[in-house]
Amino acid sequence: MPTITIPITETITIDVADAPCNAVALYWLKRLGGWDMWVFSGTQTEGIEVRDGESFEKFIADLADTNKRKQIISKTEIPKIVLGYESLPTAKVRGIKGILSSIKVLMLTSGVNELPPTFIEVNVEPGSFKIIETENDFHNLEFTIELIGIYNQEL
Repeated sequence: MPTITIPITETITIDVADAPCNAVALYWLKRLGGWDMWVFSGTQTEGIEVRDGESFEKFIADLADTNKRKQIISKTEIPKIVLGYESLPTAKVRGIKGILSSIKVLMLTSGVNELPPTFIEVNVEPGSFKIIETENDFHNLEFTIELIGIYNQEL
């Protein structure tokens, strides 16, 4: 096969010094294959949801000495981040909406100059995806991602 050489006709310089330091980059597998990505630098709120794990019911010999019957034997913390973006055109919102049907969503966790990049798998919280219409066919977007669960207590 012959080699095709394409000359570079323009040099583009990108200044990333003004980029927000707390941006979250998400990559997701599209429905028909291939990867898509978006950097969310707007609304970001971190939180933790605590869930009860396994439990059992104790046998109570003396009702006068007991205060509860159910004993929880593990707890899980699920870190969550509410992501948002403002003033997106309709076409971009449709593209980002593909994250809802993706079977694999990754969040970039490495720094700018670190190679190779490192990722963790995250989940989009069901029912959290909100599109808010604004003026001139622009939209604000907000949804919540769940990070890897932290098992912090177990009996």
